[in-house]
Amino acid sequence: MDYSLTQSLSLIPNNWKAQGRIYGEACEFWIEEHLPCPSCGGKLTKLTANEKSIDHTCSSCSANWQAKASKKKLLRRDGAMKITGAEYKTTLSRVGEWGIIAIQYCKDENKVLDVRTVSADKITEDCIIPRKPLSQNARRAGWQGCYILLEGVGA
Repeated sequence: MDYSLTQSLSLIPNNWKAQGRIYGEACEFWIEEHLPCPSCGGKLTKLTANEKSIDHTCSSCSANWQAKASKKKLLRRDGAMKITGAEYKTTLSRVGEWGIIAIQYCKDENKVLDVRTVSADKITEDCIIPRKPLSQNARRAGWQGCYILLEGVGA
């Protein structure tokens, strides 16, 4: 398998500046090109931006997948994975509709270092941990994100 992100990075608009956004989108392109559906081995198709909680769907089994990219190690010492999620209530309302494809990348080498998948049936409401809402002085005052804590995914 080709772990290079170079081709995927070439698909990102030149005016994007945020490195996390750039590499997150590049990892989504990489998934579509190189990774089969973790459920059935079928073809994953990247969905348009801003589809709530879902980044890819399988053309064979219709499984939905959310991509999460990080330059940090995916697994903690205890084998758990803690991922920054999206808006808390939206994420909570969509539990069971998607699995997670987590990718660790190396920005210096522009390549994928690790890929972990967690199927939808392993993600429960207990895995969704609310974050503190943004302060009243914040641009998006009151907005509340979440973490997704997945235990026992490490080997």
